[in-house]
Amino acid sequence: MASKINILVVEDSDILRMGLVSKLKKFGQVYETAHTSMAKRILSRDKIDLAFIDMNIDGEMDGLEVIEEAVKHGIYAVVLSSEDRDEVVEKAYIAGSKDYYVKGDEENTIETVVGRFLMNGEQYKMDSFFENEFITQDEKTKRVLTVIAEARNSDLPLLILGPTGCGKTLVAKKIHALSSRKGKLVEVNCSALTETLLESELFGHMKGAFTGATGDKKGLLTEANGGTIFLDEIGTMPMSLQMKLLKALEDKCFLPVGGTEMVKSDFRVVSATCDDLLDKITVGTFRRDLFYRISGINIALTPLIERPGDISLLINHFLKKANRRIVLSKDARKKLEAHDWPGNVRELEKVIGFLVQKNRGLIDMIDIPTYIVDGKSDRPKSEKESLLTDLIRKYCIAHGLYELLEQIKLELIQETLGENSGKVNQTISELGISNNTFYKTISKVKQSHAVQ
Repeated sequence: MASKINILVVEDSDILRMGLVSKLKKFGQVYETAHTSMAKRILSRDKIDLAFIDMNIDGEMDGLEVIEEAVKHGIYAVVLSSEDRDEVVEKAYIAGSKDYYVKGDEENTIETVVGRFLMNGEQYKMDSFFENEFITQDEKTKRVLTVIAEARNSDLPLLILGPTGCGKTLVAKKIHALSSRKGKLVEVNCSALTETLLESELFGHMKGAFTGATGDKKGLLTEANGGTIFLDEIGTMPMSLQMKLLKALEDKCFLPVGGTEMVKSDFRVVSATCDDLLDKITVGTFRRDLFYRISGINIALTPLIERPGDISLLINHFLKKANRRIVLSKDARKKLEAHDWPGNVRELEKVIGFLVQKNRGLIDMIDIPTYIVDGKSDRPKSEKESLLTDLIRKYCIAHGLYELLEQIKLELIQETLGENSGKVNQTISELGISNNTFYKTISKVKQSHAVQ
């Protein structure tokens, strides 16, 4: 048999629920409840693959709400009902149910229903992801589907690349949800913590390891045992921690801060960054060996400015998600579609959320934020400018200001000399430097090559 699955049974009849649970146990872990509130909690909290949901709970059609919740999480929903009436079936399928089971049916048995799920369930999860979460009609972005399909069945490290707000966290969560790993997804934003706190969070610490360590603490790598550790913004991780992380990834064991015994953990690592890690390797702020270790499979997400056809789809998606009767005027829609969205999908979602909260019916030009109407970005710097500033600062911290200036001087001299076909006097004149500065800088390069 294929790998075990997690099943939820939502049924208010104790006898029927116990009977279903008994039949379903051979397929995997079975969760059960008689209440809609608990069902919703389980669907959002646990890694459910298949849900059997009673249409009538306590005499009400509350099962429809549970079906909608299951669909929202990409879970294959099967309706349980004591009647096979067309109107009931229609309501179930409109809510998002993928199959229907009439209680006590001797032909369409519960085993038959599970068999259909095992044949179609994985494809449903992928289709649901792109229909309800990762909205796109862009062919390049759709290719991500193929990579995700490959990545979910592998334990290779995964590196997700792309600018801020383009859906890296969403992809990381979905790959974990689609994987066979039954442990949880544990997230940490490497840019949000100081070096000391990040080390403690990742590896854990022992009581007394540092001021404030009043007790032992499990690290996130330990919590991710059997699951996935998601290292968001890994490009910001301090160099001193990169070596320790590299060893943990290689050996699947590590030493907590202040500890004397190694801790083992079986985890998959998924990393994400908006930085160009190769640039960071060049300036000495990211380890090359760690880069190779975390990039077993790479997924590159496209910024929204490169897929303008998706903007209208996403606007409609976020308006529908808000569950409010809101209409966009033609002018307002055109203005939103023409914006470059430097903050990508996240920025677009926030703007639509703001407009929905602000309005009751029609969204017109007067409602659109001023910076969008004026055709400006709400960010003071472009992505490249921010990256350049960050790289310069990181290089300066790693090597010192003098070394940074020397490196810039060398790059300028070499580039200008090349453009001038090796003409020294012309290069010196264009850069406005002395002969002594030129030859002194060039001699350093020759000395460096001689040492190598």
